[in-house]
Amino acid sequence: MTAEEGFLLVKRYIELKLIAIIQARSNSKRFNNKVLHKIYNKPIIWHVVSKIKKSKNVKKIIVATSKNKTDDELVKYLVKTKINYFRGSLTNVAKRLCDAAEKNKAKFFMRISADSPLIDRAIIDKAIKIFNSQKKK
Repeated sequence: MTAEEGFLLVKRYIELKLIAIIQARSNSKRFNNKVLHKIYNKPIIWHVVSKIKKSKNVKKIIVATSKNKTDDELVKYLVKTKINYFRGSLTNVAKRLCDAAEKNKAKFFMRISADSPLIDRAIIDKAIKIFNSQKKK
């Protein structure tokens, strides 16, 4: 393999990686501030992000939350821990996610719920692998 072929292979591999957008909000009627609730002294959102970071195929992680003041505490935590975030509509979740993807110049993204601390990076990688194989057809 030539150096140019190697470069093209690496470039293609990088392009196939997606961004993960974590859908998060704090104003739940049943369990307010659930994403900041602590499990083993760490907020649930920390557990979700740390699991996604273990993925081999996620290029970037963004927490998409609302512009509502109920999410200010979540944003303070994200800033403090240097986790990327985007603020958008509280009521139009699809728009919030699409706007977050567009702002980050992502052609494709994987949506992950912020209240899934047991998410498995192997499942994330398998889903991305399936997606990429379908995209080639």
